[in-house]
Amino acid sequence: MRSPLTSVNMCIPFLNFPSPGPSILYMRDQDPIFMLSKLTGSLRRIFVDGKYTAGGGIRIYPLVEELQMALYSEGMPHLATYLLCFPNLRRLRCGFQRTTWIRYRHTADTLIEECRMCGTIQDWHDLNKRETTRKTLAWTILESFRGTIIDAYVLALPCRVERLHLLSTGGKRSAEYTMLSSILSDTQPSSLRLCLKIYEGRGYIPIVPPQLSDSWAQALRVLEIRINIVKHIFDLEECINHVTEMLRPMSVVSFRLELRCANMSMQTHENQQDESETYTRLRCLAPSRMRRTFCYTRDMLLQKDLHQCVRDIVRATPTLRRVMLMWARCYEYVPQQVVGIDFDNLPHSIDRPGDESDGWDKVGVDW
Repeated sequence: MRSPLTSVNMCIPFLNFPSPGPSILYMRDQDPIFMLSKLTGSLRRIFVDGKYTAGGGIRIYPLVEELQMALYSEGMPHLATYLLCFPNLRRLRCGFQRTTWIRYRHTADTLIEECRMCGTIQDWHDLNKRETTRKTLAWTILESFRGTIIDAYVLALPCRVERLHLLSTGGKRSAEYTMLSSILSDTQPSSLRLCLKIYEGRGYIPIVPPQLSDSWAQALRVLEIRINIVKHIFDLEECINHVTEMLRPMSVVSFRLELRCANMSMQTHENQQDESETYTRLRCLAPSRMRRTFCYTRDMLLQKDLHQCVRDIVRATPTLRRVMLMWARCYEYVPQQVVGIDFDNLPHSIDRPGDESDGWDKVGVDW
């Protein structure tokens, strides 16, 4: 007797029609919800990659708790379909380990960029928001969501999310502010991890400093920020000042800041739209036995008093019990140094080399 299938991974290839070809919005052969319909009574985890459509044939999957699907630019960003087909979902992720994310240039208005299905990012957000507001059908809570800021904004998640793990993919700062503020207000996370790349050479963190009236700022307890520094210049003082101003109205208990040099010729998992935003000459040197290695970020951070930076962050809000600051040069897989304060464990002061337990090298998860 065979055991029922509880988990499935599938990749749906893109169908390339000759030009001029038919304008087809839905095909059963590209609808994973229809193709898996004989397994509605056993599946608990579904992972679907590729370019697919969904919603032509509704099937209910009452046991599915984990769904991993393609990005907004490839899959089907119609939230109502997933609400109906997966009523008991707990964990949602957009993108896969081999996903190549689009990094928009700093002048791009991402709100008017197009999704794969007709319509802009703002159009799909408005549609999903309108439908979930009008209908009572919705998830009550998600344990976790992982994807880009744009993915979360497009879906307009209609419920609280306990843990948000978001990637910043650039574009105009004002547009990213708008999207992230909307996401945080709607999802009210207790834990947020935000991963971004800095190309402008200054301490850019796309979090709007919240007002005291913002309920999400009071709900947030754990905040993690990972910064990949792509240029040879990074203003640490400005970054720390931004962090302290950002934390001041929050009730965060634990804060973690990761600084990683990414000043390399190749940017992993990135489809870069504007190569002019990166320097071509001032690159770090990869470790080699044949020459002296050099890293701009490492040389800058070794001159800074990181313990003082941690103390400045701790003073930002009286609720903080744990602050960790860790950094690594380029081409490294663990942090070079971990500095922190932990009021709830001994020793309270932390200064150690990094190791694998720090979860530093997360391919396809963080930038």
